[in-house]
Amino acid sequence: MSNILMLSFYDLPHYLKNCFLYCSAFPEDSRILRKRIVRLWVAEGFIEERDGMTMEDIAEQYLNELVLRNLLHAGKRNNWERLKSFCMHDLVREMAISISKKQNFCMSVDAQRNSNVRRLSVVEEHSTCQEELDKMSCLRSLLLFANNGFSCTFNKNRLLRVLHLKNASIDSIPDALGDLFNLRYLCLKCTKVKVLPRRLKMLQNLQTLDVSLTDVQEIPDWVTKLRKLRHVLIYKVDHRDNTLLGGSMKKKHKHAWDSKELQTLKAISSNSEVVRRVGDLAQLRKFVIVEVRASHGADLCASIKKMRFLDFLEIRSTNGGEEPLELENLDPPPFLETLVLMGGLKESFPSWFKCLTNLKKMTLSLSQLPKKPLLLLQSLPNLVELQLSNKSYADKELFFQANSFPSLKALELKELSELNQITIEQGAMQCLKYFNLVRCEELKALPEGIEHLTTLKELYMEEMPDELLESMQGEAEKLHIPLRRWSR
Repeated sequence: MSNILMLSFYDLPHYLKNCFLYCSAFPEDSRILRKRIVRLWVAEGFIEERDGMTMEDIAEQYLNELVLRNLLHAGKRNNWERLKSFCMHDLVREMAISISKKQNFCMSVDAQRNSNVRRLSVVEEHSTCQEELDKMSCLRSLLLFANNGFSCTFNKNRLLRVLHLKNASIDSIPDALGDLFNLRYLCLKCTKVKVLPRRLKMLQNLQTLDVSLTDVQEIPDWVTKLRKLRHVLIYKVDHRDNTLLGGSMKKKHKHAWDSKELQTLKAISSNSEVVRRVGDLAQLRKFVIVEVRASHGADLCASIKKMRFLDFLEIRSTNGGEEPLELENLDPPPFLETLVLMGGLKESFPSWFKCLTNLKKMTLSLSQLPKKPLLLLQSLPNLVELQLSNKSYADKELFFQANSFPSLKALELKELSELNQITIEQGAMQCLKYFNLVRCEELKALPEGIEHLTTLKELYMEEMPDELLESMQGEAEKLHIPLRRWSR
């Protein structure tokens, strides 16, 4: 078996070998996220440029090729079959670790020390100390995967390109970090860091800045001057009311964003200046903006119109989503695949909804829509996943007519307080696999016509009325569904 695996490795084209070896730096049996590995590969310089494609798109192609060669094992996929995560088989990982050590490509912190190693992986509880790192002057990457004590200044690690310090026990950023001119990837996710020091403005090669799920609340003005930024993640979740909080920028900041390569901005808090300035980011692919006021609508729509490559858009209004979203003038990006709207829509869908022909996923919350405008969604040809939650639908009956939602695979109805009847005509939702009903307190009977959903694999119910659960037992002949789950 080992000889076959070695042949599979040596048969790889040169551009895939480093990408493959890099995956062995992750802990055994870990679920490696597509988004994370793609950003890391780009930062490491493993990706060869191609005309008409972003580096991230090319990296994703590399990943899919390694999966097709069975060197990586596909994990979760989304409802339109895009890979979300993957893992390495134990034998494959052992081979990759062996090759990595021989080539000084990467080693784990518990392995025999080698001062020439280029990448160091910390996968177990270990107090990473200054003395160890000082001996590794060739170190390019430090990947931390455990909740560790951390007391390093990086004074002698000037070649670092990647610092992945998720869960590190730190509450401030060492001053010397600003001297790491080659740094391309900085992840401080799930640390206790509160402030991004001004000294980091010296990181002019930085591509990814991830301070999500930290106490950082402000996006400093110098961040807009980092010309090579590709991904900015600065958000946290208030679990008291499930509110998404984004990074704020001062209104007095009136400078344009210098980065012409920024692809991800998640999330930024809205103000009158922000909604104008984000229009500078024409290359954005993923954009999340929160605390949007009705008065911001016109400028926000004008800015989004410039983002012609956007495939993910999330807009949340202020006051917990209670304030209406003024989006009637939006010209939707032509490649938009995911749309999340949290806030009122004035009892009607904006006219541009019918233009969302490439949309695959939609989430609506607090929109307070009556039945008639919701019918516009049923003809979207590529909609695969739909979530209606938290007063997004204000009518008592939800009707799915024949031939509606031709591509829908997943439907979730959550916290629709008025809903008491669902009717499904024969021919509706002919591809539906997953149907979730969550906390719809007035829905006390199974959807009429559920037997027409012949492709359904799972019906999941959570905190639904007892009458509904009893009706399931009384109408068992309708439930051809192989898996039925519910939680009280």
